Amino acid sequence: MTETQLTNQSIISSLIETTRELTSVIRQEIALLKDKRPAEIQPLNEVKNRLMDSYRQHMEALNRNGGFKAAGNGEIVRQFKKENETFRDVLKQHKSTLYALKTISESMIKAIGEEVARQASQSSGYGANAQMQSAKGSKTPTTLTLNKTI
Repeated sequence: MTETQLTNQSIISSLIETTRELTSVIRQEIALLKDKRPAEIQPLNEVKNRLMDSYRQHMEALNRNGGFKAAGNGEIVRQFKKENETFRDVLKQHKSTLYALKTISESMIKAIGEEVARQASQSSGYGANAQMQSAKGSKTPTTLTLNKTI
């Protein structure tokens, strides 16, 4: 085995480990999002950024040395492809989780806006003394009551 092959296999081994760690971090993020604890994601961002930078550096080093084909051993490349496929599946799950949460947030904001508009624009009516009442909400703050569960 040549030195280039050994170097590339070492880099691919590091890529496999980095990919596993990234997959784990993103799974933790998904769990925190599903448990409605997004504030706890912040510390994971530093780890995720470090791992992504490491991944990028390893890929650049591998490409400088001839890429996956120059690794010589097909088994390690197959192992990387398997880990990478798992990583991509977790990324798809992460994307769908974020999309669902974004949709829920937008729906809540829209519902709040509609409720504010509805309560602020209540039509005038006649009072007990047959005089026209002024519109509610124009002079006083609007109190919102929403019946929406996430």
